[in-house]
Amino acid sequence: MPTMRTALILLVGLSMVGCAPRLQPAFGSDGGDRTLVLEVSNQNFNEATIYVIRYGDRIRAGNVIGKSRATLRVPWASSAGLRVEIRLLADESCLTREVSASPGDIVAVEVPADLRLDPDCRRRN
Repeated sequence: MPTMRTALILLVGLSMVGCAPRLQPAFGSDGGDRTLVLEVSNQNFNEATIYVIRYGDRIRAGNVIGKSRATLRVPWASSAGLRVEIRLLADESCLTREVSASPGDIVAVEVPADLRLDPDCRRRN
């Protein structure tokens, strides 16, 4: 027969299980990861807005303040070509070359200190 102390420990343990967060799939019902993760390092002093471009669609991923890092997640259901558009608060912007990306991939994006000097960043102004 359990003692009062054992019963109290068991009750506390069960109540903590009820408070645990539930893990839900990000997108889709198959439980697979349907997101693309962008690890952004902003070397510029200005805030950067990051967009992903897939099949001609432009999806806003988020903002990264100047001289900082951020992890951004965007819906990504299948393998496709990916381009990243970087728009600085100072009204400069550029578009990266296309790379292949699949759901669950982690893509490193570096916002250069000077967009004009980066050969991998095609200016949009």
